Amino acid sequence: MSAVKNGIGSYTTKAGVRRYKVVMKVNGKTTTYGKFATKSEAERFRDLRRAEVVTGDWIDPKKGRTLFGEYASSWVESEDLERTTKAMYRRMLDGRLACWHDVPLGQINSADVRAWVGEMRNTPSKKTGKPLARATVVKTYTLLHKVMSVAVDDGLIRSNPCHVNFKKENPKRFYCPSPDDVLALADEVPHRYRALILIAGFGGLRWGECIGLTRRWVDLDASTVSVRQTVAETADGEMYLQERGKTDAAVRDVYVPAVVRQALALHLATYADPGPDGLLFPATQRSRTKTPYVRRENFRRQVWLKAQKSLDLPPIRFHDLRHAAATLLAQSGATTRELMEQIGHVNPDAAIRYQHATEDRRKAIPAKLDALIPTDSVQSTGTDNVIPLR
Repeated sequence: MSAVKNGIGSYTTKAGVRRYKVVMKVNGKTTTYGKFATKSEAERFRDLRRAEVVTGDWIDPKKGRTLFGEYASSWVESEDLERTTKAMYRRMLDGRLACWHDVPLGQINSADVRAWVGEMRNTPSKKTGKPLARATVVKTYTLLHKVMSVAVDDGLIRSNPCHVNFKKENPKRFYCPSPDDVLALADEVPHRYRALILIAGFGGLRWGECIGLTRRWVDLDASTVSVRQTVAETADGEMYLQERGKTDAAVRDVYVPAVVRQALALHLATYADPGPDGLLFPATQRSRTKTPYVRRENFRRQVWLKAQKSLDLPPIRFHDLRHAAATLLAQSGATTRELMEQIGHVNPDAAIRYQHATEDRRKAIPAKLDALIPTDSVQSTGTDNVIPLR
């Protein structure tokens, strides 16, 4: 138990008003709390602090004087985070979280946090003139919440002041490309990207997994593409190779259908870089001055959007090709475990959402049930033995 020596003193302000203060000594350190209007207020405060010392809940108020900006930046740099995540956090700290930089951690309260969130929701963006997207507000708030939680764990503040509840939003429904859409897109894009569309649309690889593929990870005889690395891009445009997948489950062998295998065979002979470590989908020679990898935004503007417009398709993201592959896999009868292993998901929840029932499959259920039920168990449909309900 900490040795505690405390007492109550009084003083007179310049205006001649008497005020009371509490002096506490914990572990040899003296802390003074002042500006109590009455002695009874000071005594109540002293008793509460004393109880906190006894239970181990006492927080040295001097620790709460640490500035948010200094503490948050130090935490980001010390954490074992992906480079993309660190870059994103730095950008957020220098952006919408900059208003907290010079505020002591102990002075950030729930009311101020709620007001800040409300301001983010209602203030138009300087770039678009529109209110910030809900996802941006939630992501920014989440970082503040995370930093304050770490401050609690470090014993700098007593509790986390972030208690904003965000209304659960119905997930957006995106257009899921059909197999015909995937094939049409593959035929519409420049030929050097045909295999890229097919491997994403029928293999379910993420963008970074596709761009990080090398010759050594393609086995045409086994009809497999092995995901062992991925290309990431930071917010400031830096691209680098991660020697592992997005998650542990992302490291996997993906089995591909014949249409993908045939496209890969032609692609390897025509467009891939030479050598076992040669990139499968390298940037064009004109783009290689800065990076050997295809930039997602360049591909979207120069290739993807043009193909969509030409085919008059609904808005589709490249990631929706992965959704198409997973949905097709589910419709083929793959189990949840098989889906998880092929797509590279850690938990079944992410895989189950691809197993949504289509109307055609639901209509086929009765026929499948009939095939499982012995025919001699089917009774006459006559109405002679029907007993009316009363």
